[in-house]
Amino acid sequence: MRDHITHTGAVISVIVVTIIWGISFPTVQYALKAGIDVGLFMTLRFALGAVGLGLICLACRSRFTVKLLWQSAALGAIDFAAYWLQTDGLRFTTNAKAAFVTTLYVLITPVMAIVFGDRLHRSELIAVPVAVTGLSGLFWNAGDPMGGWNRGDWEILGCAFLFATMILAIDRLSRRHDVLAMTFIQISVMAAMSGVLLAIDPPGDLPSSFAIALQPGVVLSIGFNGLISTAFAFWAQSLMQSRLAATESAILFSLEPVSATLLAVSGWLPGISESLVPIQWLGCALILCASFIAASRGPQHVIDKV
Repeated sequence: MRDHITHTGAVISVIVVTIIWGISFPTVQYALKAGIDVGLFMTLRFALGAVGLGLICLACRSRFTVKLLWQSAALGAIDFAAYWLQTDGLRFTTNAKAAFVTTLYVLITPVMAIVFGDRLHRSELIAVPVAVTGLSGLFWNAGDPMGGWNRGDWEILGCAFLFATMILAIDRLSRRHDVLAMTFIQISVMAAMSGVLLAIDPPGDLPSSFAIALQPGVVLSIGFNGLISTAFAFWAQSLMQSRLAATESAILFSLEPVSATLLAVSGWLPGISESLVPIQWLGCALILCASFIAASRGPQHVIDKV
């Protein structure tokens, strides 16, 4: 299938994935504000995603190898740590701040890529500072209700470093393995680790947390984040990155905080309502410009090695 994916198609698909991930910020925060335990939310989310992908793997008769198993399991362990930090961090910070700090991987990824021997394209060298400037504008909020830099921001900064590692790893492994099988193993490991964490450190009142999980809005949040934001988006990301360079993907992913912030300010989700000042809107515009610049590199998607 990947042989029929054009560069433009890959760019559009990654943008769709990024918008989905942006929407996940306020939907996750909605569930957390409803009172569900972080470990239980992650367990249900990733278990649902693993079941969905598992059924597709059976239908497609995906092939598994030992090398695929251990490499995908390593991806799952890294991603589990990243998502735990991000989910727990959302308890202490705003959607806009969380999305901004997460998207610092736009700056971290090219630095790590150079260390691993990648040569950056001219458009990426231009787009990275534009994206970081835009993210800085989006982060500007003199009236931060969370009281400046806090525990949640530190957790999400750690998440950003792990996401940069994931982008570089997926960039390489997605060209070597069955992407569907790789994604299934990755998410299954995340579900298993979330279950272990829940067993080791259960919430004080587990029955009450399960009752919260059955509330209609929380069910929708778990369903969206399990099937759409996890199963579909992870698979699409891995598939499309075989047509994009790691830094190019990271720049396109900078659209994530834009979609997260726009949903947060829309007031569509009960209990989630934030506002932007003019400089933050300017930041959104710069991020969009950086994404267009990154996408302009055209079909030369193969990463040049030093």
